[in-house]
Amino acid sequence: MISLAFNAALAFYGAFLLAALSPSPPDPFSRAVTFALTGSDRGIVRPVDWTACVFEVDGAQFRVGAVDTDRLSIELRDVPSDWGQVQRVAVGLHGEAPVYERIERAIEDSNPMDDDFALMLKAELKQRSPGLFEDRRTAETDYTLLLGTTDVARVRHDWGVLIRACSGPPHGP
Repeated sequence: MISLAFNAALAFYGAFLLAALSPSPPDPFSRAVTFALTGSDRGIVRPVDWTACVFEVDGAQFRVGAVDTDRLSIELRDVPSDWGQVQRVAVGLHGEAPVYERIERAIEDSNPMDDDFALMLKAELKQRSPGLFEDRRTAETDYTLLLGTTDVARVRHDWGVLIRACSGPPHGP
């Protein structure tokens, strides 16, 4: 009888523990931000600055707070691909300040994994093209974001959510 009670308590505790450890579904704002910037519910978006509405996607920063909402455009566009023309949603971002920024990392002068040949090759390359060893920053006030989706209605809705949130009072953690 004690064994049965112990097993029941263990099962209850295990179910409670698993329920507590399972990830909760994302909130609607996070889902809207993710879909608006990636065109997918599975995209990875990292908030950089909640108060300025700056988000990072694949190493690029989108400054949503700097977007001129009167010039925001969302349209379906034919884009060439390896399989011919495919349709994608294009989001035109425009602003007085940069709305898109990417830093391309340079080649490292040396790496602990480099052997003598690699070091010699890098030294020769640096002598011929020193710009390859300097980080390059790209900041644009006009940028077209191509999303891997054709769901224009959802992109418009989620950009509306994002714009309303970024033009309202400060939020975030």
